[in-house]
Amino acid sequence: MPLILPLNYPDNDGEQFSRTSVTLSAVATATRAGVTHQIAQAMRIEGWIEWKYKRSLKPGKSWNNKATPQARTRGKAEFSSTLTMQHTSWIILEDYLYATGALSNRGSFEQSFQLTAIASEFNLGQVRWDAIGCRVSDEDGGPGKDSDEQMEAALQLDVMNIFRDGKGIVRENTPFGQAGVILTF
Repeated sequence: MPLILPLNYPDNDGEQFSRTSVTLSAVATATRAGVTHQIAQAMRIEGWIEWKYKRSLKPGKSWNNKATPQARTRGKAEFSSTLTMQHTSWIILEDYLYATGALSNRGSFEQSFQLTAIASEFNLGQVRWDAIGCRVSDEDGGPGKDSDEQMEAALQLDVMNIFRDGKGIVRENTPFGQAGVILTF
């Protein structure tokens, strides 16, 4: 169900999407002959603390032989995501990626996956983000000094594309479409 704007208070009872509105899941993927496939069962991610994503499109400029810009290029789309989890939850996700990747002689940081986030509120409907072609590029974890708080793992994800409700920030017309695939599960 698409998000309907404008939000008219108090018609939506003050509801807004928040962290508690979001469920996260991951599914391991592999690309063969330019086509991305789901290669394992989807896994709901429990114990996540923070999830952020970034989508950007920075156009270039062309000057030719002039002092002022004469044209603008489409630009380069860049995508990234961070995921902070309870350390025990990260171990479960890492084991999932390791076991799936082992079938193709890949480690947990080499295994691609799709991260799906769905925000849902009764009066607002649902919004879905699909971060495709994710790979863990950095893990930052460990206990803090003089702290008895739960251990956390902060993950930096290298992402090929991020769609919101199936829409990307650019349109690509290539023989195989955009990198990866939006999976439904």
